[in-house]
Amino acid sequence: MLELLDKQTYDAFVEKHPYGHYRKMSYWAKYLEPQKYQAVYLGLKENGELQGTAMVLRKNILFGHYDYVLWGPCVDYTNQTSAELFLKELIAFSKGHKAVFLRIDPNVIRVSRNIDGSQKEGLDQEYITDYLKELGFAHRGYGYGYDGSWTNRFTLMQDLSIPMPQIISQFAKSKQNVLKRHDQIGVSSKEGSRDDLDYLVDFGIQLSKIQKFEPHDRKYFEYLLDCLKEHGHLYITEIEVPVMIAHIEEEIESGKYKKDPEALKAKERDLALAKNWQKLGDRLVIAAGIFIVNGDKSWNLFTYNHKDFNSLKPTDNLHRYAMSKMKELGVKDYDFVGFSGRTDKDDRYYGLYEYKKSFGSEFIEYIGEFTMVFGKSRYQLFLFGEKLKKAIGWRWRKLKRRLRGER
Repeated sequence: MLELLDKQTYDAFVEKHPYGHYRKMSYWAKYLEPQKYQAVYLGLKENGELQGTAMVLRKNILFGHYDYVLWGPCVDYTNQTSAELFLKELIAFSKGHKAVFLRIDPNVIRVSRNIDGSQKEGLDQEYITDYLKELGFAHRGYGYGYDGSWTNRFTLMQDLSIPMPQIISQFAKSKQNVLKRHDQIGVSSKEGSRDDLDYLVDFGIQLSKIQKFEPHDRKYFEYLLDCLKEHGHLYITEIEVPVMIAHIEEEIESGKYKKDPEALKAKERDLALAKNWQKLGDRLVIAAGIFIVNGDKSWNLFTYNHKDFNSLKPTDNLHRYAMSKMKELGVKDYDFVGFSGRTDKDDRYYGLYEYKKSFGSEFIEYIGEFTMVFGKSRYQLFLFGEKLKKAIGWRWRKLKRRLRGER
């Protein structure tokens, strides 16, 4: 039978578990409190030893409440007998507390895939989907990444268990060249401080105007870091403008471009641009990001750069630095956190996929979302309400953009 756990016992188990995830930790429940979630920490023991855990996020809705286990329980899904035992207890718990429905979306890999999304020999865990359905869960299906699911089924993952030079050798050649250039012109990354959150906010606002989303303010990021505590890491990327100017001047004066007038003109444009940047200061912050470490896993949560410095590709440097720091902390998996799941150029989010795969990352697909409904009529009312809120929210965001003079 499931029993209540204290946060410390629960977190210690999740942090070391193969299916552990930062969104299963109690600090993420703290982060979700403004969204009116209440967390219950449950565990199943055998001979005094924990065999599985679940952080049940409970939220009140019209005519009741629902239970949500974000990224699923921490159990050994490959052991069907023990996993089903835990899930049956979880179902009984939610049903006994009169939940309208129970939802889980386990971070269980579906099948092994090549970077282009095609299936390859290796892992095949669709049988886990099958036995979850046999337990009575309704499966949303293996659909598009942005299909309205509460979590995205797709991500790109970097293996950090190998030496750093080998990791960099897997980057696209163009990215390796960018990083070599960074080392020459004074682009570098380092750990940031709370004062640097202003850069993250500003760069996020710049991007939001292009991609049409609601940016986060400083209070949001402060609250996020307060929740994450030692698990949250803020890194920044800088350019030493005098170093860049000196290096370009040296290249021009070397005479290497005398026989290539187009290349010489490009260098002269770069020099003029750098001198213009110097009016802003000798050392400028051009990218910033927040990363999460949990056990031997890490996640790239936010990464933004100053749009006036796009040509320098500063986030390449930020990711290289973050990976090196993660390795120092014993991290083995570096999660780029989500993409659409499609790899064809017709997809509107293709650029995101193309960028993340350029680091030599691995295509990861999870099995998706499962819902156990206990009150059908109330569940239908909930779905209708969610659809209505989404429609109103979309129109409200569109109106706010118009009021700000944005298209």
